[in-house]
Amino acid sequence: MLGRRELIAHALAQPGAWLDEPWDETNPVVKVGPRIFLFAGPPDADPPAVSMRCQPDHVEVWRSRYPASIGRAPYLGAKPWNQVRLDGSVPDDDLLTLLEDSYESVVARLPRRERPAGR
Repeated sequence: MLGRRELIAHALAQPGAWLDEPWDETNPVVKVGPRIFLFAGPPDADPPAVSMRCQPDHVEVWRSRYPASIGRAPYLGAKPWNQVRLDGSVPDDDLLTLLEDSYESVVARLPRRERPAGR
């Protein structure tokens, strides 16, 4: 089961990804260029959860697939972000798919000069 720490490590393995702590060290985010693609959330949350960007037409698909585990990300308004529980209720393969989709969604929105090499 992937936890918060492992998901952050997978996020940081993406080309051009970097860790930022804009608020404090307990709420890190992972960015590509200047944009966030993973809000890691506090380590002591119960249950632990992260927020990831989603393709707008996939938001409801994911929420309906895991209605108790994936929902609207707090504080992110109407933007296409999902909060995902890290309690084992979403399989690791789907967590990684959500993470990769979040990364790709953000990279696609970056100006070419800010994209990682080869993107």
